[in-house]
Amino acid sequence: MRHYQQLTPAQRYQIEALLGTGLTQSGIARRLGCSQSTISRECSRNKGKCGYTAAQAQQCCERRHRDKPKYQKDWDASRPWVKKLLEQGFTPERIAASSSRCSPDGVGFSHEWLYLRIRDDARAGGDLWRLLVRGKKRRRPRLPHYTARGQITGRVSINERPFDAADRTQIGHWEVDTVVSAGKQTAVVTAVERKSRLYVTQFVPDRRARTVCSALVAMLEPWRAAGKLKTITADNGKEFAEHVLVADALRASFYFADPYASWQRGSNEHHNGLLRRFFPKGTDFALVSARALDDATMTINLWPRKNLNWKTPVDMISTHEQT
Repeated sequence: MRHYQQLTPAQRYQIEALLGTGLTQSGIARRLGCSQSTISRECSRNKGKCGYTAAQAQQCCERRHRDKPKYQKDWDASRPWVKKLLEQGFTPERIAASSSRCSPDGVGFSHEWLYLRIRDDARAGGDLWRLLVRGKKRRRPRLPHYTARGQITGRVSINERPFDAADRTQIGHWEVDTVVSAGKQTAVVTAVERKSRLYVTQFVPDRRARTVCSALVAMLEPWRAAGKLKTITADNGKEFAEHVLVADALRASFYFADPYASWQRGSNEHHNGLLRRFFPKGTDFALVSARALDDATMTINLWPRKNLNWKTPVDMISTHEQT
């Protein structure tokens, strides 16, 4: 089925010239490759007192487009719904993805449109901008610094990790890290599965290598038993010095990212940033209940992700059949 298209200014000048030669409307339509009704409608709608002229026809067309009523999305009706989702941790992109079926007026919108409305809201004294995932921080260069402490014994470089872990084609490749309390005494051990983005956490009372080792084994043992643990990748923190014990207990290969290369463990760094939304820097995790930590972790795992085709990590890990 052919869709109707507006005539161009060049076509209107052709119509004016062909009408001047006495050609019929059907003949003009054949010349221009359009229907006779298009020519008839054009001549009747845009003809002036002195007949049809291309310049006048173009002006009439532009005036109709300018003056016709435009549909306006109902921001006043959508704002409470948007605010509720922002408070639940949704990004504007996630909100936009579900807007066509969940918004109050049933009309979808883009995340760019939503960012503009949030900006307008801020200019009017609103507080929606405070609910955005990340503020604009000044970026400071991270220069390498060196430590006098010994290196991790038996460290295996990430460069030796299987390619399947790098390209996210298989479930079972995990990145691990710690999120530290104020004072750097207590911490939360975190792990994220690279393909599904499933995030798991556990509080530890100190950052000693043996403590962190025990936590990692407890966190990842259920996934090993389910056949969804192949490799583990960590940074070069001394809390992972007992990596050999972890690898033996979980029967998985343990790798270390290059120094000062946090992007090599980008999934874990990103999810730790999401956890910080619930527990900002300065939080003492010793005062955070296990229920609160579990609830925050589950909330993160139930957020739909663009890179998962708007599925959740829970959906991905639960429906995946290990091969």
